[in-house]
Amino acid sequence: MIGIFGASVAETLGASLRTGWRDIPELAELSRVIGKPLRFENLAVTSGRQPLQYNLLHLFHDRIDLAVIIDGLNELFQGTLPSGRGGCEYLRPFWETSRQTPGELMHPLFRKQQEIERLADSWLWIPLRYSGLFKAYLYSRSTHVKQWTLDYLRTMSSKPTTFANGSDAQNIAAWRSCIELSAEYAQSVNLPILFLLQPNQYVDGSKPFSQEERVCCFHSSVEMASGWMSTFANVTRNYAAMERDMEELRRAGIAAFSLSQIYKDVEATIYVDNCCHVNVEGNRIMAGAMGRRLLEQFTGRGDGATIETPRLR
Repeated sequence: MIGIFGASVAETLGASLRTGWRDIPELAELSRVIGKPLRFENLAVTSGRQPLQYNLLHLFHDRIDLAVIIDGLNELFQGTLPSGRGGCEYLRPFWETSRQTPGELMHPLFRKQQEIERLADSWLWIPLRYSGLFKAYLYSRSTHVKQWTLDYLRTMSSKPTTFANGSDAQNIAAWRSCIELSAEYAQSVNLPILFLLQPNQYVDGSKPFSQEERVCCFHSSVEMASGWMSTFANVTRNYAAMERDMEELRRAGIAAFSLSQIYKDVEATIYVDNCCHVNVEGNRIMAGAMGRRLLEQFTGRGDGATIETPRLR
């Protein structure tokens, strides 16, 4: 079981991999190498950032055999504590002092859901004229277990009021620290982990834009464009800094790689909006790049930590 972590880019990729991984030659080859079909658990959360991913890694590590974290853009805007500490450093003491298992942490959520469902089915509401509507309301409160989990995690990983927008350098340092802490935790539970820097169209020279992309992915209004583009003005510079950090992380034995250039020679339309989201073909190329990195790690041909024991279930 391969767990996909990250934000919206990773979430759409993870959804496509559930049934479509066999169409990706690199993933099909990985399946052949390990001698069993691949399974994917989509643990990415739209608009999520590293503190949430860090929590999910702790909570679901025993359900997966390999973790892939695909992020980078949101983390450039995630903010830091006044001391410069990032969200994962802020959360680390909680996980170091907590002796509860993932199951114990999740049990209150499951129990709350079950209690609301029992209340909705109670005979107490039968005499009420609008019992059907009231039961529907109660059932709407009893959402899917995963939603309860994510609500809990959002609360636990929300920024304290002392968080503030950090400088680019501080945000990148927090991003790197979260990779290091996640890798440290993964090693402590014998979980192979791969870190990937997501592609983004605002990295200069990373893709030749089609006419459709120029229309949909950049504001046509000059006035709007100047405001929007100012938000992403430093992406090229910041990605270069993050890629330098990834080189250092690989030398330290952490499997961390950039996907910023995977569309460099792709003239067809890939990006579908003015942020970072891609179409089906974009996900196919990204999945292939991920598969190549996994194959390199499994076979010992890549930089960074080698995944020595293919233990995928």
